[in-house]
Amino acid sequence: MGKRERRENMDKKREYAEQWEVSSKYFYDKKYYNWMQKKIENYNIILEVGSGTGYSTLVLLENGHKVIALEKNNECIKKATELIQQKGYSVGRMPDADVCFIETDVVTKEFYLGVLKNIQFDVVICWNVGSYWDKENVQFYLPYMLQYGLNIDQIKKNVESSYGELILWNACKIATMRNVPMHIIERSCEIITESNCWYYRVLGTEFSFSKLEFDNLQADSVSGGGRVLIANGNVNMEKIVDVNLISILMKF
Repeated sequence: MGKRERRENMDKKREYAEQWEVSSKYFYDKKYYNWMQKKIENYNIILEVGSGTGYSTLVLLENGHKVIALEKNNECIKKATELIQQKGYSVGRMPDADVCFIETDVVTKEFYLGVLKNIQFDVVICWNVGSYWDKENVQFYLPYMLQYGLNIDQIKKNVESSYGELILWNACKIATMRNVPMHIIERSCEIITESNCWYYRVLGTEFSFSKLEFDNLQADSVSGGGRVLIANGNVNMEKIVDVNLISILMKF
């Protein structure tokens, strides 16, 4: 990668972190993260797949959990570390620290052969997964998406959704390997229940989860001015957008 490409990549990372910080602080202020946390309140050490800029992590810490936070965007980790330390929590290695931030990507062989072997946790969470997109990121994830089972047309139609499926699949794989529950939070335009949740039923069956617990929360989210929301391929530039938050807790 040349200097120009590296600079553009860094700009994309920084832009995503700044946008997501706005959106996630809104979730924090509205106590949506507290609603999510209640679903996993009985588990001590949380493996957070995609910790973003730290507001979800902060709520977990405020409610007595320890957190191993996985994040591939180092600009997000910088913001999250600053936030957590400002609030008086310790950042470092387990078991001494309150939270351990690890810059890694759960789709890679390096994660499974290295990082995963050295961490212990009681539940895996994946809340509102997302990413920034540039040419390099698309080229990096394309082979993983194809290996997962998506085709080129599906990926071209909605790369963000394709990425989300890939990360959720890997998060479920991690939970299965350690025989711990998996908690998913997604945003949707509609209420999802056991009767219309074919995607999550298929996911649960694939990884042998025996029980799926659903809940929905009518909420709102920052779009324009934060991380822009895309629904059915349509970009929504309104400042505040009504959304439905879906909670899916998968247990063995």
